[in-house]
Amino acid sequence: CGVVRRSRSRDSSRAVRVRPSSTARALPAFCTAQSASERSSSDVGKRPSVSLVIVNYNTADQARQMVEGLGDGADEIVIVDNASPNGDVDVLRRLPAHVKVLALADNRGYGAGANAGSMICTGEVIVVSNADIGISAADLRSLAAEAYNEGVGLAGPRFVDATGSLVRSSHY
Repeated sequence: CGVVRRSRSRDSSRAVRVRPSSTARALPAFCTAQSASERSSSDVGKRPSVSLVIVNYNTADQARQMVEGLGDGADEIVIVDNASPNGDVDVLRRLPAHVKVLALADNRGYGAGANAGSMICTGEVIVVSNADIGISAADLRSLAAEAYNEGVGLAGPRFVDATGSLVRSSHY
């Protein structure tokens, strides 16, 4: 998980801590931001537009909860359904109109689902996540802002449990 500039620079990476949400869970995310050369100087300090891609396979209820919990944290939400056999697409299509649902004909896996969703996003920062992750709007914006900072090549949140303790299995 992390935040990566479109330039794919390997030399300028650093980890960031994302404040835990009210449920004390953090976001595993892969985010892509415009490189500094793609932004104008008037963009400095600007809040970047954020697209959230949720990759779904049999987790429509969790995706719905994630969308409802985010409020206006993301400017755009795309949910990619990886051919869930249990009717998830019907549930997802009942979400608010601003949520785009991309139903794949077959399960191509998480990475391919993330790529498919990212291809239709318009945000300056793209966050890709599983549906079973809890994150607040403020935490999502914090992660996106870190990705948009000058000189950041890779950033990733730390995962914490409900007590706020670091989850070692997801931290290097």
